[in-house]
Amino acid sequence: MTDAIVVVDFEKNKVESNQAAAKLLSLTGKISSLQDIAGNYEGLLPNGEPLAPEQWPIMRAARGDYCSNFGLIIRRKDTGAAVTTEVTSVPITSSGRRGAKVIMSFRDVGPRLLAEELIRRQTSQLQNVFDNLNEGILLMDMDRNIVQVNTAASRILGIPKEAVSYAGIMDKFELRWPNGDPVPHDQWPSALAHTGKFIENGEYRFRRMDTGETAVAQISTSPVLDSFGKTVQIVLSYRDITRLREGDEERNRLAAIVESSEDAIVGKNYEGVVTSWNNGAEKIFGYTADEMIGQPIMRLLPPDRAEEETAILARLRRAEIVEHFETVRVRKDGRQIHVSLTISPIRDSHGHIIGASKIARDITQRKLSEANQARLFRAIEQVNESVVITDRDGTITYVNPAFEKISGYTHDEVIGHNPRMLKSGQHPPSFYQDMWSTLNHGETWAGTLTNKRKDGKLYKEISTISPIRDEHGAITNFVAVKRDVTHELQLQAQLQQSQKMDAIGQLTGGVAHDFNNLLGIVIGNLDLLELQLGDNSSALKRVQTAQKAALRGADLTRRLLAFSSNETLSPTPTELRALILNILEMTQRVIGPEIKIATSFDDSISKILIDAAGLESALVNLMVNARDAMPRGGTITISTQLAQLDPAYPPVQAGELKAGPYARISVSDTGHGMSRQTLDRVFEPFFTTKPRGKGTGLGLAMVYGFVKQSHGTVRIYSEPDYGRHLLSPHRRRHFASPGQACRSPQAHQWQRQCPGRRRRSRSARYCRCISRKHGLQSLHRRRRQTGPAGD
Repeated sequence: MTDAIVVVDFEKNKVESNQAAAKLLSLTGKISSLQDIAGNYEGLLPNGEPLAPEQWPIMRAARGDYCSNFGLIIRRKDTGAAVTTEVTSVPITSSGRRGAKVIMSFRDVGPRLLAEELIRRQTSQLQNVFDNLNEGILLMDMDRNIVQVNTAASRILGIPKEAVSYAGIMDKFELRWPNGDPVPHDQWPSALAHTGKFIENGEYRFRRMDTGETAVAQISTSPVLDSFGKTVQIVLSYRDITRLREGDEERNRLAAIVESSEDAIVGKNYEGVVTSWNNGAEKIFGYTADEMIGQPIMRLLPPDRAEEETAILARLRRAEIVEHFETVRVRKDGRQIHVSLTISPIRDSHGHIIGASKIARDITQRKLSEANQARLFRAIEQVNESVVITDRDGTITYVNPAFEKISGYTHDEVIGHNPRMLKSGQHPPSFYQDMWSTLNHGETWAGTLTNKRKDGKLYKEISTISPIRDEHGAITNFVAVKRDVTHELQLQAQLQQSQKMDAIGQLTGGVAHDFNNLLGIVIGNLDLLELQLGDNSSALKRVQTAQKAALRGADLTRRLLAFSSNETLSPTPTELRALILNILEMTQRVIGPEIKIATSFDDSISKILIDAAGLESALVNLMVNARDAMPRGGTITISTQLAQLDPAYPPVQAGELKAGPYARISVSDTGHGMSRQTLDRVFEPFFTTKPRGKGTGLGLAMVYGFVKQSHGTVRIYSEPDYGRHLLSPHRRRHFASPGQACRSPQAHQWQRQCPGRRRRSRSARYCRCISRKHGLQSLHRRRRQTGPAGD
């Protein structure tokens, strides 16, 4: 193979190479300078560690150093292609400077290294096989020097594994024929092998060199030939058959063991004919020994498994052992049973395979148990509750798919870890200490946990954790069955909030109604008194002051009645887009020039049936509240949308709404947002976060009452510094003709608007339709009576 040659001229910053280098290093015409080399290649040491550029052979040669056969992996940065090389770099003196030029030769040593590694592995594998053979192996060269002894030979012969001389063995080792007569040295298997006579499974008796005990072995010899066919070594193999020759007593003892075994132990010949049949076989298969001996073993096989016996016999002929082969066999009564088979070849005294012995164990009950366990496992895998099993120390050993779905962690991410990875920080340390104290006392712990998903979201689950005990009663594991109740608790909280608001509304409505009746009497009497006072200016002034206070009380009562949904509404067909644009035109001065107003309308909304005055009042309240939340200016966005509420939408599940089409009006702002505590009370009458004297706390309460009376609902989404959304779904109906109504959709997806900056948003959805004319007249009338809304 031609070496790859690269010549580098540092003075001219030029790189030249032969074709072998271009092919080996994937050089192209674009790589012609040192900068090209540095930019396109990186060097690694043979162990894979990066090599600093100043240590590259080319840079060392540039400093005048000579490098020979330097191991270097060169990898292209663009493709990742790498080649393992040996590099020789020679500095050349030019212009009086050594290293001004460098000649480098690259040799691809990858195939050689792979071949060397393969040879090393094969040699190691062969040595491992040699050392672990059950037969004793002894290698002897032609000078009768013992070259190598494996572990089995050392054990069988009682000689050390280290090299020993043949003469040393001859002096101490005794070899006898099976009848006990000594074997002359020239008749020893090793001596015969040196004369070219090789034996196979010759039986000899010998005395172990270490203990002096007598043993029996089968000895075989075979030559090791060189490439010219000349014998260079001799292999002596020893098979200890001492136990096979211990006499009738041992055989009888073994036969008794076979007969008393609960397993079926069956002997058969090469043709598969039964030759022996123990009591265990009679119990398992139902046939007596007289019924089976001399009969083909195929008698026990179901028709669809006939090929199994053919395959087993073929393996036995290859001297293979069939271990723990699970299959089905047929009893005498026709019932099929599951059995585990271990089948071994039977050899004669010369080592020839003459049949097989089969041990069959009835595993029918085990199979049934395994099937039950498999069904149990499939059930656990498919239940909606998460199941977690840990060891005694709390390390997770199993989780089911429901756990992965609920927690967001995969099986591989949690196995081997502690459940503390789910901790949310919502429970004090004493909570977990009490839990572990209960479990370590062998008792079951049950309670509600707040845990944290992989994505950081918190969820609540009802958990039951029980200890698992072994057959001795010791705790080995813990199993937790947990049900995610986050959604249920959210629905419960929504229902409780709705019930609370309804209760407050009923109380407020009752009080306001009675108060309104009283105010009617007061206002009527004040009006009559005013007529009777004539020119008494002092008294008139007091009466007018009382009249103003009473009217303010009446307005307050009206707002309370609006919250309690006791206000009379007059729904009329209304164009939603035109109504909103009209409101924006009226409220622009109230909102102020520092507030920008943006709109987004769903053109698929035609006319809707709703009380226009109530909707105008509600929108004005929302816009004024949004303005107050942005003292330094900002943006108010009003949008409309059609959507279909499905049964999974929380207000539908809570019973506040029915599934179907609805319309949504969303009012959002970019203010400072609200806390969780504020959100919980935001619709309550007289609750306000504004300074004293700046608001009555009835603005959002009136919005809530109007929406509920319009058969809708209100939702707010907000976080401090991230804005709010007031979401109010309402059943919306398209206007078809006077007195006739049809369905309309409504949006139900909560929005979170915070692109690029902090946002505060509210959005409200209303459902029934409005008359623009009626609504404007009502709005104007109310503004004259009460002034700007927005409390």
